[in-house]
Amino acid sequence: MLQGKGFYIWKIKECENGDIEKIAEKAADGNFSHVIVKIADGPYTYNYDWNRHLDLVPLLASELHSRGIEVWGWHFVYGTEPAREAQKAIQRIHELNIDGYVIDAEGSYQGKHQAAKVFMQKLTNGVQGIPIALSSYRSPSYHSQFPWDEFLSKCDYNMPQLYWMKAHNPGEQLKYCVREFQKLPHTPIIVPTGAAFTEHGWSPNAAEVKEFLETAKELNLPAANFWEWANCHAELPPNVWQTICDFSWDGALAPADIAGPDIRALSDATGDIAELYIQALNTNSHDQVAELYVSNAVHILPKRTIQGKANIKNWYLLFFNQILPNATFQLTGSSGTGSSRHLTWTAQSAQGNVLNGNDTLGLVNGKIAYHLSYFTVSEATNDKYKVTASSLNVRKEPSITGKVIGSLCKDDVVTLLEKSPDLYWFKIKTTWDLIGWASHKFLVPVQDGGGGTPDDPPWLKIAYQERGVKEFAGEADNPRIVEYHKSTTLSHEYAKQDETPWCSSFANWCVEQSGYEGTDSAWARSWLNWGKKITTPRRGCIVVFKRPPSPTSGHVGFYIDQNSSKIIVLGGNQGNEVNIAPQNKDNLLAYRWPSVYTED
Repeated sequence: MLQGKGFYIWKIKECENGDIEKIAEKAADGNFSHVIVKIADGPYTYNYDWNRHLDLVPLLASELHSRGIEVWGWHFVYGTEPAREAQKAIQRIHELNIDGYVIDAEGSYQGKHQAAKVFMQKLTNGVQGIPIALSSYRSPSYHSQFPWDEFLSKCDYNMPQLYWMKAHNPGEQLKYCVREFQKLPHTPIIVPTGAAFTEHGWSPNAAEVKEFLETAKELNLPAANFWEWANCHAELPPNVWQTICDFSWDGALAPADIAGPDIRALSDATGDIAELYIQALNTNSHDQVAELYVSNAVHILPKRTIQGKANIKNWYLLFFNQILPNATFQLTGSSGTGSSRHLTWTAQSAQGNVLNGNDTLGLVNGKIAYHLSYFTVSEATNDKYKVTASSLNVRKEPSITGKVIGSLCKDDVVTLLEKSPDLYWFKIKTTWDLIGWASHKFLVPVQDGGGGTPDDPPWLKIAYQERGVKEFAGEADNPRIVEYHKSTTLSHEYAKQDETPWCSSFANWCVEQSGYEGTDSAWARSWLNWGKKITTPRRGCIVVFKRPPSPTSGHVGFYIDQNSSKIIVLGGNQGNEVNIAPQNKDNLLAYRWPSVYTED
């Protein structure tokens, strides 16, 4: 698995005046684990000296390898000739002694889903046994037309270009980037690329590159890169390069950490690591699952990062006892070879179900060294419902003509067993063991006491729980509203007050609590750029309103319902509290929905 610090090289001849031995010496002095060199551009070879008829890449690769430094090749692709570009990649990989291949796909690949599919299919058919990475944008939600799935589904690593241009907050931007990619269907191991170049008058400084590296380590990412060698030396102060070189990337997996028998020797189980992982989960034993990990492995979840085998074992103890007790797990998909795997899975338990398990594994000697995991637990199928009608018939069949076999009274609580295909009839079980069908129109969920429906998106369920939170009278500030503000970039002066407009802060807090990324802005209209626009509202979608006559003010909340003139919204700062209230349709600006959303 790729670990440590690396640097991109664009043009070999512009690095150290083309002195290949000096490049290798500086890489070794900087304690770089890898260097990423351009090997192709579209369907053409790159870093070839046509005057001397000399390929410079193998010469540099030999010098770097002799110093124990990995050499990866990067290839800028356009998508206009995907088959030819893939063939060039295959050719260069086969003729060069490189350790990994990086696809640099950017603006020219926007919307070219079929081209990406053709390129990746031909590439992966033509090369085996070498890790593949994607280098592209840092924010998939802002580049929704880019063919993320087509590329990432067949990549072992994701190397987003985390260039904090025109800003000075690399740590914050890296955390945002990682959260964004964790929500995608395919989540290869993330190795971000930081900024070590100048452009249009902007430059990073030494403190910022150090913050970038420190944040990468804080997030337990296995490695990090910088762009770009020649520009860094020619245009930036020497202390930027020196800061990168001096930074100690400790915590790498040493031989002592991975010593011991191969995972297959730990039990009688056989098969790929993805299969062994699911088999271990089905034992419901935290000890057996923990044996799949190296001693200082990293397990990254949306809301926590766990490092070390002992801590991972404790997390699985919690997982098996409180999150999914006595669950049955099933592997639904697996891909990858060598040092990385991507797997999808489901789980069923009395506590709840998982339908969207999505994990990426980085392996060392057959054991898990890096584990990125995403899943949500939906309610178990036996939810509780309360009767709202004074009397409700229970029928033998899900039909108005079905035989009446009993009746329910107002406020009776029943257990849901299943729903009819048209979702009109609920099969229920009473406390006196009567089983039959009743109309859903007179049943409301009571499983969490917070209102809403079982099919609500997770942020809306959270919003329901906040109803009644209101501003304190006088000078005191409600700490709950102050907590909402912390999900935005408001300055401390304003974030500590419950009188600061907080409808967007509330929306951000609910969305982020549910595991999704918000806008990080306290400005209501910032939601106009969030996710994707939808023309037909769905329950829980973001609704953005204008506030006439101001051209910039607005209001934001979650869609509940509507009538001819009003949109019913659950939101914050509606009459200074969290409530459900009508808003004028004339002020509607947009309905928004996450770019990537997994149904529970």
